Amino acid sequence: MVDFNPDEQFYKWVVKLNFSDSSFFTIWGTDKSDNDEDKFLVKAGKIILFSNLRSLESQLFNYKLWFFDKENFDEWLERKQDFNKYAEIDIQILRSFSMDILLNKDQSFILLDALNILQDFFIQVKDVNAEEIYSLKEIRDLKDYIYNNFFWSRDDSNDNIISLSDLNEGRIKVHLIELYRMFRDRCFLAGMDEF
Repeated sequence: MVDFNPDEQFYKWVVKLNFSDSSFFTIWGTDKSDNDEDKFLVKAGKIILFSNLRSLESQLFNYKLWFFDKENFDEWLERKQDFNKYAEIDIQILRSFSMDILLNKDQSFILLDALNILQDFFIQVKDVNAEEIYSLKEIRDLKDYIYNNFFWSRDDSNDNIISLSDLNEGRIKVHLIELYRMFRDRCFLAGMDEF
């Protein structure tokens, strides 16, 4: 029998989220009991964050009630040997957006990762205000620009390709800052008494 990494076997990962002034850790993964939806560790509509990896490992059992995909989560936790981060997401890039980011493939992917992981969270907590922002033309065009220019093979014959000049930097920046704020307001630091 092949010995799989429990993260890969149970689709649960430790993720580091970088904000503009601090970094935190949380759990993100696929909920195999809910149509393979990607989810975070959430309590009362707020993402549960841990100040460091040691805090995550020592306090995670305190939040067992809030696990998603309970059976797989419990099995993952039981087999997990170390709590190293799997990925690092720079949420702060939403606050510091400029068109220069879109001139660089790596920076564009960092922005896209931040947008997509926040969208997973907003879908999970059914935040209709955030989903309205994601449905705006400026945000759709931004994501399409990144996908079309850096992710998928380019098809220059397609007349619907978004160019850099089609993007409205000012409006995009306003929406990205709002998404950042909305996400930041829905964060809960584990171990804090107030909620």
